[in-house]
Amino acid sequence: MTRPSRVLIFAPTEDQSKELLRYVREMNDALGSPVAVTSETEARIRWANGSEVRAKTDRPKSSRGFTPDLVVIDEAAQVTDLLYLSVAPMQILGKCDFMALSTPFGKVGWFFEIWEKPAKLALWESFRITAYECPRIDRATLEEHRLTMPPR
Repeated sequence: MTRPSRVLIFAPTEDQSKELLRYVREMNDALGSPVAVTSETEARIRWANGSEVRAKTDRPKSSRGFTPDLVVIDEAAQVTDLLYLSVAPMQILGKCDFMALSTPFGKVGWFFEIWEKPAKLALWESFRITAYECPRIDRATLEEHRLTMPPR
């Protein structure tokens, strides 16, 4: 038997982290719930095998004290450097994977710094996907919006 997995989802706001957790629930349902959910709140899902996913927000003091297997930071360019500094030590044990998902938000902060030097950082790998590559976005609508938005 494999040991239970613990996942922490962070986002700049509580609503965003709960929304990502809702997607986790929808994916679980789409897979036919291979493992039964034993308890669920807006901020946590637990399964019968002991695994759990928790939705957290950008509050560095309340992010400590966990030993997760995976940390997901959604809209990573918009969470504080303090949050990253609080959760980064979880990676040091070598048993915790990190996933930082984001759209750009200026050339500042921990996310930008990591994005700029992935070749020097063995723990990170970068992937760039533009709006033009997103199947959910209509190209004509995107072009129309570009006409009303500033270049950056």
